[in-house]
Amino acid sequence: MAGKIEIRIAGLGGQGVVLAGVLLGTAAAVYDKKHVVQTQSYGAEARGGAARSEVIISDSPIIYPKVLRPDLFVAMSQTALDKYIVDLKNNGKLFIDEELVTTLPENNFSIYKARFSEAATQKLKRSIVA
Repeated sequence: MAGKIEIRIAGLGGQGVVLAGVLLGTAAAVYDKKHVVQTQSYGAEARGGAARSEVIISDSPIIYPKVLRPDLFVAMSQTALDKYIVDLKNNGKLFIDEELVTTLPENNFSIYKARFSEAATQKLKRSIVA
């Protein structure tokens, strides 16, 4: 990776959104020696409320710690997609949980589909950690 990449992961509490951001940021900092900022927000509900994790990974120090126009967006729910898709950069990359995201907008970005919830249920026997 050259330069800087902004990543947003959004979905529902209990899907592992915050954990995914923390792991991604930690791996980039520890193993790739990158500058990293990771932020998170979530509702008061322990499970089922809105959750968002943002990660900026850069070759140089990060001046502003908020994701404004993500290069990569992981949407783990339809609500998250609908709320944040407007911010995705032109020619950005969108990853969706195809079980939970059923309506896609007109786009000028790449779309990658996976069954995150199904994989969590099969491998971990729990959908709550997708």
